[in-house]
Amino acid sequence: MRMRMTWLLTSLIVWPALAAEPLELTGKIDAVTVYRGQALVTRLVDIPGPAGLREITITDLPEQILPGSIHAETADELSVRSVRYRVRPVDKDVRDEVRELDAKIDETNNLLRANQRFTEETAERKAYLERLETFTAATANVELTQGVLNAPTVRELTEFIFKAREDLANGQLELEREQKTLASQLELLQRKRNELTGGSNRVVREAVIFIDLPNDAGGKMRLRYLVNNSNWSPSYNVRHAADQDGLLVEYNASIEQMSGEDWTDVETTLSTATPSLVAKAPTLEPMQITLRHPSQVQLEAQAAMPKGYNEARMELYQQKLQVDNRRVQKGGMSQQRQMSQMAARQAEAAEPQLDLELNQVANDLQVLDLVSASRSQLREAREAQVDEGISVSYSLASRTSLPSRSDRQLVQIAALPVGAEFYKVATPVLTSFVYDEAR
Repeated sequence: MRMRMTWLLTSLIVWPALAAEPLELTGKIDAVTVYRGQALVTRLVDIPGPAGLREITITDLPEQILPGSIHAETADELSVRSVRYRVRPVDKDVRDEVRELDAKIDETNNLLRANQRFTEETAERKAYLERLETFTAATANVELTQGVLNAPTVRELTEFIFKAREDLANGQLELEREQKTLASQLELLQRKRNELTGGSNRVVREAVIFIDLPNDAGGKMRLRYLVNNSNWSPSYNVRHAADQDGLLVEYNASIEQMSGEDWTDVETTLSTATPSLVAKAPTLEPMQITLRHPSQVQLEAQAAMPKGYNEARMELYQQKLQVDNRRVQKGGMSQQRQMSQMAARQAEAAEPQLDLELNQVANDLQVLDLVSASRSQLREAREAQVDEGISVSYSLASRTSLPSRSDRQLVQIAALPVGAEFYKVATPVLTSFVYDEAR
């Protein structure tokens, strides 16, 4: 009983230290590299203490994220144990601007419902006036027949009905105008929301990271991921100022950013490369190992070959195929039941000779690979081949802000002054102006 109480007390003391509450952070987007069609986003996350094994949730990831590209790395001494991606449903959209639009849409819908209610009340009042008018007309006819008609009362009631009808007609017209205005506003808000988000986004995308924090002071971590719907294309402007001798060439980037998150005050790099999550394996080349230089006999045999490397190697492969075919034929003959015992012994005796010929062909192939100069030249030519074209990266001088929008955003990469030789061009047939052209 005493040992059990000790275990319970130990559990109560140790358990709070091991079960730290999961921490939800967003981090700050620090750097972005825009490729053709995608972008690599880097978030810098400050992780507070205490030390130990922690589960960190990086929330508010964009809707255009590629889950397989999420990668976490440490910026100091903490270590990352695991990274996984999850999608969690929420009641409202996760973006502030979308939430504001949703609030305006809800308010407009409420006004439309109130307008519909007033329209229904107007219809009810109009129906009541019609019943009242019917009752008044029938009563006036009876009183007129009996000679006891009260003219002032009938006149007041008639004026009341006409005035009420006029007020109801004006109110109904005003309600119809308000309904059209609210419907137009609602359509505009919904269109803005669709352009901003491309649809509903009532889920939150998160990266759940399991880390080992070494000290209570906390640490830093970088979270990198690829996003779609990001692109850029170059554009150029050539300007001539009156107080300058040359021209100013502006190199601009037209950036399309619809990833679903705003890039605010980030280091921006524009690249012409193509991002890939799968690395291409290097080509494995054969490595010849020898303890001495080729013998004089081997060098003379190689020099005696009048053909080039490809022709000689093809000839040796043909010899190997011929030996293999003979082996297959001999094996088939030894398996025939009708063949004589003498023929079977001859086929068995031919096996060592075939093996010797195969070994000789293999030896010639090795010598050819070892001493052929053409082989080295071919290998060097393959190593010099480039699978992709030249890729260029432009790092913008200052930090840039690129919100997630459907329209293209123009960012200047560089402005370069160049020398130019100006001359006059006049076209009197078409116009009376004189133009400046430059070479």
